[in-house]
Amino acid sequence: MPASWQKVASAIHFLAAEGAEPDETIRARVAAFARDQGVDPDGALALVDRYVAYRADGAARFAHPVARGDDPAHALAALQRDHFGDDAAAFFAP
Repeated sequence: MPASWQKVASAIHFLAAEGAEPDETIRARVAAFARDQGVDPDGALALVDRYVAYRADGAARFAHPVARGDDPAHALAALQRDHFGDDAAAFFAP
């Protein structure tokens, strides 16, 4: 993932995780930030949609305790790969 996309991913991660603003406001902020970073705003908004779907899927998958013997870190990594493919590691990098 190019550095400019990494900055957009970080913004999405922060803004969407906060949940303090309406989705429309978050989307507008991400689109504006993407433009400022020289990143296609439509691509950034598609990434927002993937992130929102990832969070919803994660909430559903982890709503119940993890079965004994299951590795929660492995399950989370699989969830991330399901939604972000090869970009998962870069998207969730600290």
